[in-house]
Amino acid sequence: MSYSPNYNLPYLPTGAVDWVAVINDIVAKVEAGRTMKVTAGENIAQYNAVAIPTVAAGKVFKADYTMKFFGIAKDAIALDAEGYIYTGVGNEVTIGAHGFAVGNPVYVSAVAGSLTENAPRADAVPVAFANTATSIVILRIDTYPAASALDIVCNNNQVVCVDNEVVFG
Repeated sequence: MSYSPNYNLPYLPTGAVDWVAVINDIVAKVEAGRTMKVTAGENIAQYNAVAIPTVAAGKVFKADYTMKFFGIAKDAIALDAEGYIYTGVGNEVTIGAHGFAVGNPVYVSAVAGSLTENAPRADAVPVAFANTATSIVILRIDTYPAASALDIVCNNNQVVCVDNEVVFG
């Protein structure tokens, strides 16, 4: 069976097909959370928080709290290899026994790739919350690239977008 290049969903086959297996595969992937294919700019461990810095030429790196959060590595990804990350607001990610208290906010840590319940600075905004003892739900992803180049101010149309926040005037 062949799969879509970015979200890893199966293309519908032709001929004799075990449709139950196809549907179960799709359901399992949807339940596991939305993924996106990326290339690693460094060795990334499974469940590391990742970012795409402006200087990275589109590659993901381990995120720390100073970077724009983009997702969580589904599996370990070696330097310059392709792999999948969980990304997307509302995406529930099963990451095993994480130790976070259920309901608590989760932040990107000062330690590259790590997630924490402790805000790394006073104005930190959580990227997720602990939904169960083994899963978190992504609350936000940040703009690519990780710079103010994508900040938009458009007074004529009364729309302001700064640091991934949209305000309608």
